[in-house]
Amino acid sequence: MRKLFVFALIITGAFLGPHLRAQATVSLNFDANGVTLDNSDQTTALADGNVVQFGYYTGATAGNLFAGSWVALTGDGSANPSINTVINGVSSFGSSFAGQFYYSAISLTASVTTGQIMAVRFYNSTTVVGSTFYGAVSSNEASMIWPGVSNTLTFQIGDTGTTWLNNNVAFTGTAIPEPAACAVLLGALTLAGVAWRRRGAI
Repeated sequence: MRKLFVFALIITGAFLGPHLRAQATVSLNFDANGVTLDNSDQTTALADGNVVQFGYYTGATAGNLFAGSWVALTGDGSANPSINTVINGVSSFGSSFAGQFYYSAISLTASVTTGQIMAVRFYNSTTVVGSTFYGAVSSNEASMIWPGVSNTLTFQIGDTGTTWLNNNVAFTGTAIPEPAACAVLLGALTLAGVAWRRRGAI
């Protein structure tokens, strides 16, 4: 009986271990690092005031950094809208360029799975709801991995290992509704249709 109990604990630990969420207060530094974010035509830089969010994709892996649903931790539409992150035309090089941004030592407290790959997402409007397109950038380097304990994350877009959604800087899809939301809506409509047919058959 005792061996069975220990075995159950090992199995439980193996299953839950990688999925443990850890609340931590992270000092967040992230910036465009001299890289200009483009709009949908890939030629004109985004305007100041456009939304930039720091967050993560729920199913992100080293093989697919953008899998799953997007969870924003800063900026408009996020769990912490008071942490207002937008494109501000400033880079870490000390120069001002449209389509770039620079944020240093943002204090971010959040409950995120230890080891979660983080990402930056940007929009073509000053609000998420008002946006029609978005882009995203991430990396599986240590600078973009949620630490699980209070620490500092410093991510620059030009860092080694940086990956763009669809392998480019351009916007890649509609901001609202999200693909996951569309799937849920489609599923609900399908179920409603099935229920209606069964009702008519009775």
